[in-house]
Amino acid sequence: MDAAYASAMAQGATTIRPAGPHLDIAPTYYGCVILDPDGAKLEIVAGTMH
Repeated sequence: MDAAYASAMAQGATTIRPAGPHLDIAPTYYGCVILDPDGAKLEIVAGTMH
């Protein structure tokens, strides 16, 4: 997940929510939200949330 985030940043994406744990979403959430260079909003999540 971190590699995907780093690659997106290298390709010109914009960070909305940086890669990492976000306890405000869920205790086990680890992910990020970005805007790709075309403006599409993407969420990348490691593992699953239950």
